[in-house]
Amino acid sequence: MPGLFARLWRSLPRAASFASRRCFFRRSVILEGMQVLAKHLGSAPKEWLFTYVNELLALPVGERGVGDLKEHIAQTFAVAKPWLKPDDLRELAMHLDGTVKNSGVPAAVIAQALAWILDKVAAVKLEWSKMHNPRKR
Repeated sequence: MPGLFARLWRSLPRAASFASRRCFFRRSVILEGMQVLAKHLGSAPKEWLFTYVNELLALPVGERGVGDLKEHIAQTFAVAKPWLKPDDLRELAMHLDGTVKNSGVPAAVIAQALAWILDKVAAVKLEWSKMHNPRKR
C-alpha cells in the first residue's frame, strides 16, 4: 500500500505545490471512504463533506491548494452525489450558501444575534471578561 501513495504523489504535476498535493490526498481519502461506506451501508455520511469544506474554508487562501474554490467544491459534490441520501446534497448546498448555519440555526437568527451583540459591545465584553476570569471560577 505505501507504494500506491508514492505513485499517486509522483503522478501529480511537478509544479503542484505541497498545499495542492495535500488537498488532493484529503479529498481522495474522503471520497474513497464515502464510496466504501455507501457500498456497504447504503449511503455515506454528509458530515464528511461538511468537514472537508469547513476545513478548506478555514485555511488561508494560499494554503488551500485549489484554484477556484466554488468549482472545486461543486466537483467534489458531483463526485460524492451517488453515495449520499437524496436530501443530503440539498442540505449541503443550504449550508454553503448561508441559508442554514451552525447545525440548523437559520442564518436570519444568527444575523439578529450578531446585530444585538454589535449593538452592545461594551456590555458583552464586560460579561465575557467576568465569565472567563480564572480567579472567579
